[in-house]
Amino acid sequence: MEKWKAGGYDYWLVALLGVVFFMPFLGGVHLFDWDEINFAECAREMIVSGNYSRATMDFQPFWEKPPLFFWLQAASMKIWGINEYGARFPDAVCGTLTLALIFHWGKQLFGRSFGRFWALSFLGSLLPCLYSKSGLIDPWFNLFIFSSLYFLIRSIDLPKSASISSGDSLRKTIWTSPYWPAAAGGFFSGLAMLTKGPVGFLIVLLTWGVKISVDRVWGWRSVGLFALFGSVALGVVACWLGAEIARNGYWFLETFVRYQVRLARTQDAGHGGFFGYHFVALFFGCFPASIFALDSMSRRFDFPADRNSFIRWMKTLFWVGLILFSLVQSKIVHYSSICYLPLTFLSALTLQKSFEKGFLPTYIVRLLLLVGAGIGLAVCATVYAGQHIELLKPWLNGDPFAAATLSALVVWSGWEYSAGIFLMGLLVAFARFNVARRIFPSAALLFMGVALFVNLTLILFINHIEGYSQRAAVAFLETKKDEDCYIKTYGYHSYAPFYYGGARPGADPRSRDLDFLLHGSVDKPVYIISKINYQKELDAMPTLVFLKEEGGFLFYIRK
Repeated sequence: MEKWKAGGYDYWLVALLGVVFFMPFLGGVHLFDWDEINFAECAREMIVSGNYSRATMDFQPFWEKPPLFFWLQAASMKIWGINEYGARFPDAVCGTLTLALIFHWGKQLFGRSFGRFWALSFLGSLLPCLYSKSGLIDPWFNLFIFSSLYFLIRSIDLPKSASISSGDSLRKTIWTSPYWPAAAGGFFSGLAMLTKGPVGFLIVLLTWGVKISVDRVWGWRSVGLFALFGSVALGVVACWLGAEIARNGYWFLETFVRYQVRLARTQDAGHGGFFGYHFVALFFGCFPASIFALDSMSRRFDFPADRNSFIRWMKTLFWVGLILFSLVQSKIVHYSSICYLPLTFLSALTLQKSFEKGFLPTYIVRLLLLVGAGIGLAVCATVYAGQHIELLKPWLNGDPFAAATLSALVVWSGWEYSAGIFLMGLLVAFARFNVARRIFPSAALLFMGVALFVNLTLILFINHIEGYSQRAAVAFLETKKDEDCYIKTYGYHSYAPFYYGGARPGADPRSRDLDFLLHGSVDKPVYIISKINYQKELDAMPTLVFLKEEGGFLFYIRK
């Protein structure tokens, strides 16, 4: 009870911050193609079909992801309905849970103030905050991997337990044994694999291998603990995969492995980029934690040996995640999101040391102001461009669709400038607090202010982004949701027709064949959605009747 009175309210405060910053406005805009709509459609089809044992897309087996995240989304949709809020709510819960856990772990390892700095660093960095309000798999995947590694670290860094066999001593021995944390780590690694596949085990394996190689602590004890870890992880996966193989054979496993290999070797759907893509994404995307973390990257600390070992674990996880996904040919910004937790840990480390010394390094403060001002000015420049859209059109002459999207009816009121102005004002306030050497208030102000900036930007900008990117197509699909018809895209891939068009089970298998829908003997109306790039091709087809063009999208009907 004394321990609870001394600091237990911190857990409620941290959870409250997650509720306040992560849970509002989740349903304010449509889900975005591809990933958000893709995952939500898998969950919707589970509910519609009643088949929760495997994921489907258009009620056909879906091999790209295991089903755990879809189960979470389906459960959320049962509560909130099949809508945007229901699809994004699981990640808001994950973000809130992540804040509470990293505060708890940070407090256990380095003290209460460190736990606060770590939670604040995650709450108020751009991409960690944004993804906690999304409908993506990665927040849960990252939490499972990090929990897995945390317990593995506990098992390896704990000393060997003496064999005691009675009373309180037995209970104490069990909880200080290295075996239960190894098993717990394996359990969470298994959940990570059920969320996104074998990479949930691979990242931990690489981190463990690099860490013990660099520290030169190879031994039968660590190998044995990792063997227990791996056995439990595979056992968790086998609970679902074994049942899947028994019912449907090895089809899912073989197709999933081929897909993962293709994803690593080739640029998936044009998602390419240069080798340093994720370095840039983390530096700017995890502002301001990425700036604070710079000071801890190469610095040695005078903590006790077990604390220093944990710091090396975090650095190892960061570099393993960053290099691994830099080598993968498909470059998507959230692929490197496994780095967010070790990066915010290193941010908290800098803040904790600065808190003890009473000042932040001058170069950190200057870099924060420079990068933050750049982000604020970029936001204001985006608003100006939106109000003077004609300035952008000459730059898009080579892409008719991109140029046509700028004709979408998107109204920029001018209030959008307030987000960029707010961020720059926040930086001024942070600098004033820092001059007074008030480290914790200045850090709390900065990170909570950035979390507010993310929410403010979403409120002011997200509808504009959707207005240009997909609103015309989604709005058309919503009008056909209750109509008995076929809907197909031409010339590009999208999951929106399934989710917003209300795909139903039991459709004619031939309806998945575009050639049949265009030229075959159909029994109900066919709607074709395409982009303006393909207008000549579609206008030349005698079976199609042009309906309209809006925001760069073309709409046709075949009666």
